[in-house]
Amino acid sequence: MALTKFILRKVRLPLKFAFKTAKTTLFTREILILEVQDDSGQSGYGECVAFSEPFYTSETQEMALTTLQNLDLSAISALWESNQLEDLASLFPEKLPMTQASLEMALLDLKTRKAGTNLVESFFPQETLASHVFAGSVLGEMPEAELLKQTAILVEQGIHRIKFKISPTTNLKILKAIRNTYPDLQLAVDANQSFSDYRKLLTLDELSLACIEEALAPVAWQDYAPLSAQLKTPLCFDERVLRLSDLQTLRQELPNPIWVNLKIGRLGGLYATREIIAYCKKENIPFWVGSMVESGLSKSLHLQLSALPGNAMPGDFADSAHYFEEDLITPPIQFSAGNLKRPDGAGLGVTPNRKALENNTTAIYTRLFD
Repeated sequence: MALTKFILRKVRLPLKFAFKTAKTTLFTREILILEVQDDSGQSGYGECVAFSEPFYTSETQEMALTTLQNLDLSAISALWESNQLEDLASLFPEKLPMTQASLEMALLDLKTRKAGTNLVESFFPQETLASHVFAGSVLGEMPEAELLKQTAILVEQGIHRIKFKISPTTNLKILKAIRNTYPDLQLAVDANQSFSDYRKLLTLDELSLACIEEALAPVAWQDYAPLSAQLKTPLCFDERVLRLSDLQTLRQELPNPIWVNLKIGRLGGLYATREIIAYCKKENIPFWVGSMVESGLSKSLHLQLSALPGNAMPGDFADSAHYFEEDLITPPIQFSAGNLKRPDGAGLGVTPNRKALENNTTAIYTRLFD
C-alpha cells in the first residue's frame, strides 16, 4: 500500500500537578503527534517527546516541528516501498533523535497494524515478553511532608519501585526516613545532572538504592571515575547516552558497573534501542525503561520494552490519570495492585483516542505524499 497523507499535530496536555526536577518545572506537556496514512485509510501514529525547552537535551519541540514540516516525503515513500525503514536516520540531523524516532514509530505502527502483529514483539522475535508489567513511579521535588504523603499513597497502590528527583538543595535525610519506613521497597534517585561536588552523593550508599541516575553536572566521561570508584550504588545514565558509542565509552572509562535508562525517543527509535539492548546483554549492563512524561501512545512502547527479559527494575510507569485528565489512548493505562497487562495488540498495542487527540490539538499541519 502506498503512503498518502502526512498529518502533524501540536498537542498540549495539561498536567494534574507541577512536576519539578533539578532543571525545570512542568505544568503542561507539549508534544507532537505524527499520523501517517496509506491508500487503504489505515493510520500509524508516532509521538515526538522533545520538550519545549532544551533542559533535557539540546533537541526542542520547535526544532522537531520545523524538521518534520520540511521532510522530503518522496524519500520517505521510497524507504517505505523498499522496506528499508532502518535507513530513516539518513533523513535527519544527528542531534534530532526524538524527531527521527517519531517518524519511525508512525511508520512501524502503520506497517505492523496492517500486518496484524505487535510492533515490539516483531522487533524481538526470539524473546518471550512477560504478559504483565510492574508499575514504577517517579516523584518530583516537593515539600518533605508532601513527599512522605505521596510515597505512602504509591505504596498503598502497590507500586513496586519509586524514583525520587533530587538536586543539591534536597534534604537527603528525608530519603533515609523513607528507607527506614519501607525497608523492602525498591528505591532510586535521579539528579538530572545537577551535582557538581560528587562527595555530596556518597552518603546515598547507606540507602540501598537500586541506582543513582545522572548524578553529575555535565562533565567529561573520565570525571565520573572518582564517584564511580567510591560508590557501591550503581551509577545509571540517561540523557548522557544518546547513541551506542556513548554507552561503549562509559563502559570503558568507569571502574565500576553502570546501568542505562532506555528511552526510545532519546535513542533515536526502536532500531537503535534494539542495538543498545543487544550490547547491554553482551556486556552484562543492567538496563531498565524510563518515560518522558509522555502520552499513552509513546508510553505503550516503553511498557512493552519493560516486558523484555533482562530489565533490572520496573520502569517509570503510572496510570494515565496520574498525570493527565485525558490521555491519547483508549482504554487509558490503569494498573491494578501495581500490575498491568502488557499492551499486546497490533502495532503500538493500543487504540488512539481520536476525541482526546482532537480536544488537545492546538495546531495541525497536513501534507500529501506524491
